[in-house]
Amino acid sequence: MKALIVSVLLVVSFSLWVHVASVLNEVEAPSTNPHWTNSGEDDGSKIAAAQELPAAKGAMHKINKPLGLSLRNGIRSAAALQNRRADLDGASRAATPPAPAKPPANAAASSAVPPQAGVSPVLTHTPMDPARPPAPHALPDKVHHPATAAAAGTPPLVSQLHHGHPSATCTNHFDFGMLQAWNALRKPFCAASSAGAAASSSALQCRVTVDRHLPGPTAPHTVCDGKDIVLSWKYMTPTNCVAHRPGYMCGGPAIWWQYAPGAVGGTCEPTEHFKATAFPKDHLRSLFGSWKHTASPLPNAKGMPVAAPVTVLVTRERGEHANWFHTTTDILNAFIALHMAGVIDAKLDGGTYSEDVVWYKPPASQNGAGVWWQSPATEGAFVSSAGGGDGGVASMRAIIKERVAVLIMDTQDAGPFDQLWALLYAPQHSTQRSGALQAKGGQLLLPHAVFSPPGYTSFLLSHLSQDADCVQATHLMRSFSRFVLSSLGVQHLMPRVLPGSLPPMVITVVSRRPYEKGAVSHKSIGRQIENEPELVAALKAAGRAAAVRVHAELVDLAHLTITQQIQLVAHSDVLVGMHGAALSHLPYLPPWGGALELWPKQRDMWRCFEHLARWSGVLYSRWANQQPSAFRQDALGDYTRVHPGQVQAVAIGLLREVLVRRKKWADSAVQSQAGFS
Repeated sequence: MKALIVSVLLVVSFSLWVHVASVLNEVEAPSTNPHWTNSGEDDGSKIAAAQELPAAKGAMHKINKPLGLSLRNGIRSAAALQNRRADLDGASRAATPPAPAKPPANAAASSAVPPQAGVSPVLTHTPMDPARPPAPHALPDKVHHPATAAAAGTPPLVSQLHHGHPSATCTNHFDFGMLQAWNALRKPFCAASSAGAAASSSALQCRVTVDRHLPGPTAPHTVCDGKDIVLSWKYMTPTNCVAHRPGYMCGGPAIWWQYAPGAVGGTCEPTEHFKATAFPKDHLRSLFGSWKHTASPLPNAKGMPVAAPVTVLVTRERGEHANWFHTTTDILNAFIALHMAGVIDAKLDGGTYSEDVVWYKPPASQNGAGVWWQSPATEGAFVSSAGGGDGGVASMRAIIKERVAVLIMDTQDAGPFDQLWALLYAPQHSTQRSGALQAKGGQLLLPHAVFSPPGYTSFLLSHLSQDADCVQATHLMRSFSRFVLSSLGVQHLMPRVLPGSLPPMVITVVSRRPYEKGAVSHKSIGRQIENEPELVAALKAAGRAAAVRVHAELVDLAHLTITQQIQLVAHSDVLVGMHGAALSHLPYLPPWGGALELWPKQRDMWRCFEHLARWSGVLYSRWANQQPSAFRQDALGDYTRVHPGQVQAVAIGLLREVLVRRKKWADSAVQSQAGFS
């Protein structure tokens, strides 16, 4: 019997290896671009072949539909969002804690049931050792704006909660150290021609690497930016398939472009580095395969339309623009590309949460009794004296507002998160779509073009089925989340606990249900929670056991704008939800926040949200369904009946740890701002 099992495993392993190899070596038509140098084997394939590529990474690149992490649905309206804090006012009227409420009848029997023997549903957060934040890493080239002075110091708890002792792996593969090393590989792909500088205003530089902590099938991992790049729309025709990925996600409308020679070009001469294998087999290889050298100076005087000073070019995968997890990888990649191209310096993010946290206190007239929060108009944001405020974030936003525009190179229907591109990266200049520009014909001159890497080229898609090599919070993720929050005008809320009352704890529970909205249709939804009322009751019971007053609510994310969604999470202490794209909101929890992820089965689930929580400095716990009988399916999706007692046991520990972190953070903040009252 053992021999049979071993044989089966060997066959399965070999099949997966063959599948991964087929992804990395898809047959493609040879390029006709005369500027490609003779390259032979793919650079990325050579290096990736020598590495152990997890099967999940190969499978990810080959699927013919979105990756199944779509943000789905829930139970809350947009109008109710404005009354979120007002709803809490009546919950803490008593000056002393009330007696524990009797558990619901349907939960009483199971609420005290311990986890099954030998199986632990809890995956707790590993505490981080206190340490100073990692030292900033200097970019190899200058940024295009005056440098913002780095913070002189940070409140102790910021360092303690979000950095710890930085490991070399975290720094070099998941943080700014990775970007510094990647940027150091910058090579000129197109340089001044022999005709002289007057005829060679264009330039193109790219950084090519293969990092095993990025998905192997997307190698080589390339970031390019260029000066005076020309797009010629007449050389672009719609296609439903990327030229160098035959058969990959080709079903459906023609949302991409087939680039003929001349679709992109400039007055510079390609160098020996400009070759097909320097680009992954996706949109970048297709686009740069159409490069055409223009011998004459760019015809600025002839009325060629000129884009904003900086344009970020983004091409999204089919259907992923309607998926919040993959939208997150896209907007994070744009943030990284702008940093590497020297447009912003993302390291100078201020180092504290000073502008992100509003600290509420009860009205003096109530003599310490009554509400937990009051209107932000009555008390401004808490500002720490130790981090220099949000100078870095404000600097980033000011530069982007003045200089940056976005060009969406795919032609997919509008998605629920499209407005983010304008809010984050084009608040003053436009977010344009290539389809509308192509219909007008002509050309477009890009003074500074930044080519954002495809969304699948992201460390958020690494270690999908195994432990991450980095389990610490990173400066990069915190800078990114603070940039997003600041750009959307969203602040975290810190409650003042009233004497004699239980500290409040806001838990947001994400509900997943079928819905249709605009061009997005989800008539069937996976990973729905069948017994949501029992889940909420278990969380409230956990609050009583953890000596906190829980306000738990189910959330309808599908009917909120993306700004409202992020605000909802930023105003929560804990986010609870089934495995799904809604958990991509974890970076926007407050610095003391926690996450409870629910799994419909005990194993074989992607661990991307566990890793995202750790890299974002968020406490993480997990409950996994252990009973096949608690799972069912029908035409509208699949459903998991959560175990209230097990969830309650997990939640108790998480709530206690969140409360300790929140109190320590508040105490640290008070010490760093003497005289605040």
